[in-house]
Amino acid sequence: MGDKHLIGLAKEQGSALVIEQECTRNVAALVAAVPTVLSSAGHGDVVDLDTLLDDAVRHFSAHRDMERQATSSFRLLLVYRQSKQVQPTDPSRSARGTE
Repeated sequence: MGDKHLIGLAKEQGSALVIEQECTRNVAALVAAVPTVLSSAGHGDVVDLDTLLDDAVRHFSAHRDMERQATSSFRLLLVYRQSKQVQPTDPSRSARGTE
């Protein structure tokens, strides 16, 4: 698998345990997403999987939202620059287009 790290997540559905897996290359983001693992280590190595899953979902959702906002701002800037370049510089040309 190279430098990817496999994360196994499990959820209970009825009487079955469903395993969900994700791959990530960003180990620092993973550690930041699941601080419960680090804080739970001092309590007999027991980890609350529901809290762990909630922390991971919250972190990755916030990260995805930040990426979307950055992408949207960048696209708006590109559209603005392109529209400024397309505008005619000759005033008589724009006057003819409005008649």
